Amino acid sequence: MSDFWLDWASVFTVLFLLCMVAAVVSLYRRNKQADKDKTLMIYDGVKENDAPIPSIVFFGYLIFFIGAFVYLILFPGIASWKGVLNWTGESDSVNGHIKNLDHEIAQMLKTPTNIPLTVLAKNSDLINAGKSLFKDNCAACHTVSATGQFNYPNLTDQDWLYGGNDQNIISSITHGRHGMMPAWKPQLTEPQISELTDYVINIKTEKKSNPLFVENCVACHSADGTGNQAIGAANLTDDVWLHGGTKEEIHHSITTGFNNQMPAFDTRFTDNQILLVGAYLRSIQTEYKVEPSEPLTQTTGGNSLSDMPFAANSCIACHGKLGEGLGDIAPKLAGLSAQYIQDQIHNFKSGDRQNATMKSMVARLDNESITEVADYYAKQKAPLKNISPRGSQVTYDDPAARLVNQGDWQRQIPSCVTCHGTDTLGVDNFPRLAGQNATYLENQLLDWQQNKRTGDPDNMMKNIAIKLSSDEIKAVAHYLSTMK
Repeated sequence: MSDFWLDWASVFTVLFLLCMVAAVVSLYRRNKQADKDKTLMIYDGVKENDAPIPSIVFFGYLIFFIGAFVYLILFPGIASWKGVLNWTGESDSVNGHIKNLDHEIAQMLKTPTNIPLTVLAKNSDLINAGKSLFKDNCAACHTVSATGQFNYPNLTDQDWLYGGNDQNIISSITHGRHGMMPAWKPQLTEPQISELTDYVINIKTEKKSNPLFVENCVACHSADGTGNQAIGAANLTDDVWLHGGTKEEIHHSITTGFNNQMPAFDTRFTDNQILLVGAYLRSIQTEYKVEPSEPLTQTTGGNSLSDMPFAANSCIACHGKLGEGLGDIAPKLAGLSAQYIQDQIHNFKSGDRQNATMKSMVARLDNESITEVADYYAKQKAPLKNISPRGSQVTYDDPAARLVNQGDWQRQIPSCVTCHGTDTLGVDNFPRLAGQNATYLENQLLDWQQNKRTGDPDNMMKNIAIKLSSDEIKAVAHYLSTMK
């Protein structure tokens, strides 16, 4: 706004006040001529006399006008006028000791500690700041008391889906969480789902394992049903049911699955704000038991980002954060090419490669997420030792070593290294075999042999697997697992 319009605004403000004064003065003069004994009108027997306005009303107007003009003179009440006192809004702010919370956090975490939230939770100023952040950003789902709505976890107890140590809590707030349970309706019959439901309800007292549970649920919930905090797989034995614990609710969860998603706050909060929220949560927990974690300090007041894509949260429980795999349950992904990983995910989605768990896990991944996951795991380093130059060894006493390195051309079996590269370390779309779990490799060869696994170009692997005996498959798998 130009000074011209500021000046006009000032003029109009003053003129308005002067008009109000003139109106009140005029009313006051007419009021002196009023005659209380003069009847102006009679309505239904009630007389209305010409009584004067009480003097106190005009006295009130006088006080108001004096106060208004004094205010306009002393303070910036009209446009560009700054007032005699040169007052600004900042003059009304608190001028006492203002605490620098970032500085306080830095001082309290000067020494690396594995319980930073517990340390910070001793400071009431930090707790109050964290409480305010929690109410503004988290209470919609977890409620103001942090006890959680239905389908949202209670943050005041000791039941933590992703672990309750300070590092776990900080990670949850920073990167968010993506908890997914596959829908088993496409894979299991109604009687099978009912059987699983009954087993889960009685899992604490069941002494015998259930074949359906072992085949479909153990990978996430573990053999004893105590869950897996790496992916937020719930403990089925503790009577804490996020999605309901009645028979009908458990049956519904198994049938339809669910897709829980907590947003990441790494771009909304600074590192120290994340610590403040975590410290507040720590302060309201009952009977908190300190759990160890790696030493951690965050005092920059900035943001931190994880190099692990959000979509990979569904993968780390079985394949590990570094692609190290989980024995014979899930293969190692470290060292595989990004293209190969992408191809296999697409095969699981399309059904070209059959696996009930993987089909459900990748069902919600879009192409961008698939690329991110594949690129992430392709960057992870696999063990690499003593690479043998091609042709450095021409004779092998071990039959399995001969098959891997030279093949058996009399039976039209090419060597593994022909496609999978020197020491089977992988080439483009041909995955690394060296160091992979023996049981996993054996199962894959048997699946190709029995036509349970498909998706390989031109049935290449099937044509090789059907020519191998079960003993040869076992021996080759073991030999490959020992290679580095």
